[in-house]
Formats: sequence, structure tokens, C-alpha cells
Amino acid sequence: MSKEITKYLNESIRGDFQESFKKALDRDRSEFATEMSYENSLKYYRDLNNVIDTAFDDGLEQGLEQGLEQGEYNNQIKTALALHQSGSSVEFIQEITGLGSDQINKLIKNA
Repeated sequence: MSKEITKYLNESIRGDFQESFKKALDRDRSEFATEMSYENSLKYYRDLNNVIDTAFDDGLEQGLEQGLEQGEYNNQIKTALALHQSGSSVEFIQEITGLGSDQINKLIKNA
């Protein structure tokens, strides 16, 4: 009779252990899946943030370049007008400012 009780207890304990082990394993899998989901969302956020930062930096750089070019062109125009008002020739204005003769003639007409 003690063999039967021992066998029953072993099977009962083994079943309880296997069930507890399975629950623990499922819990670990669930925690792992949650952690992986969090890590993936964090990676996505960082990637998106880097894209935005890069686009902003590129846009800022492009805007600065355009602003500098526009400022340089405005200075050429001002210089050309000032030289024209002082009586300089179109050829001289062209040489000093780097503007084309057509541009200079338009400026003179509109001045």
C-alpha cells in the first residue's frame, strides 16, 4: 500500500511541478514579449527622432546657404546701383559686381 501512496504522491507532485513550471515559463515568455515590444517601440522612436533631427539639420543648412546666396546677390545689386549713380560704366560695374550686362541694364532701367 505504501508503494501506491508513494506512486500517487509522485504523480501528484510531478503534475503540480509541471503545471507550476509551465505557468512560470508562460509568464517568462509573456514578460519577454512585453520587453521586446518595449525595446522595438523604443528603437522605432529613436530612429524616427534621428530622421527628424537629420531633416531639420539639412533644412537649416540649406536655408542658411540660400540666405547667404541671397544676401550676396542683394549686395551685388546695391553695389551695381551705387556704381551706376556715381557714373561708372556698365563694363566697370560688371567687372566689380560679377553681374551680367543684361542684369545691370535692367537695374539701370528700373532705378
